[in-house]
Amino acid sequence: MLFGKYPLPGSGQMPDPISWLVLDETDTALLLFSECVLDFMPFTDVFRTRDRGWIDSDIRKWLNGDFYEHTFSEAEKKRILPAEHRPVENRWYVQDLTAVCEDRVFLLDIDEVYRYLSGREIRKALLTPYARSIDADEDPWWWTRSCGVSGYDGALVHSVNVAFAVWHNWNGEPLSEAEMPTETETDLGIRPALWLRK
Repeated sequence: MLFGKYPLPGSGQMPDPISWLVLDETDTALLLFSECVLDFMPFTDVFRTRDRGWIDSDIRKWLNGDFYEHTFSEAEKKRILPAEHRPVENRWYVQDLTAVCEDRVFLLDIDEVYRYLSGREIRKALLTPYARSIDADEDPWWWTRSCGVSGYDGALVHSVNVAFAVWHNWNGEPLSEAEMPTETETDLGIRPALWLRK
C-alpha cells in the first residue's frame, strides 16, 4: 500500500509515495514496513548520545521528528498509532531490558525480523530512486532497532544474513567476505515501520 511521501523537503528531489508491506494485522490496525530503503544514515553519533541503544539513537529522534513531521499529511498522522517498545535481549551487549519508549515511527527489532521476514527474498531491500542516488548497492544492509555490539549501533540485516555487527552474524559466526557489506561505513539503510489505524 502507498502512504506518505519521501524524500523530505530540501533534498533536491520530488517526493514519491512510500510503498509499504503489511506485516501484521489486528482488528483495528496494520503493521506497515517500508518495502524500500528510503535513505542511508548512521545509527547514532557516539559523541552526542548516552549508551542506551534505540532510546537515545539519532535514527529514533529523526524518524519521530523530521521524518514524521514532513513525510505524512495531517490526516495521515491521525492514523499513525503510538507503539510501546522494550529492548530485545542480546547476548552480545548487556542493556537495561526494563527501558521503555513510545514511537510513532520505528525500525523493526531482531525478533520481528525473524518473525515476519524469514526468507532471503523478503529481507532483500529495494531502493527508491532517491536512495539509489546515494548508494547504488542493489542489496543493501539496513538497520534494526536492536542493539548490536554496543549501545551506539544497531543490529543489521541483509538478504543473506542478520548480523549483530558488520563482521559476525546473529549466531556469532564470522561472515564470509561475500556476505560482508562492501563498505564498513556507518551509513546503512533505513526501512521505517509503523502501526496504522484501519
